Amino acid sequence: MIYDVAIIGGGPAGMSAAIYAARGGMKTLVIEKIAYGGQAIKTYEIDNYPGFANNPTGEELSKAIEEHARKFGATFVSENVKSIENAEYGIKVIHTRRNTYMVKSIIFATGAVPKTCLLYTSPSPRDIS
Repeated sequence: MIYDVAIIGGGPAGMSAAIYAARGGMKTLVIEKIAYGGQAIKTYEIDNYPGFANNPTGEELSKAIEEHARKFGATFVSENVKSIENAEYGIKVIHTRRNTYMVKSIIFATGAVPKTCLLYTSPSPRDIS
């Protein structure tokens, strides 16, 4: 099967893209390596996402967006993309550890990695001899 579009990344941006693509009649594939929802899935309460006035958890919001995309026919797979190559006639080939997918276009929605805060703490008086 050749997909019209593959979306690499299953966070809110990737799943939103999946909704629009699938609703537009495109054969849509979403590839996410860890868990659908991205960083949002770890959030206890989200109070600033349009259309969700009841302050859902990140997991609840992610599940709702995923269901919305599936409603229009988007396909979701939990895999890690290893490589992408160009093939003939404008087709791209996405290789994962387990599968190979042929697609006409790719949307990269890989999100971000949260920054860690490195704090310097001075030694306590008892550590100084």
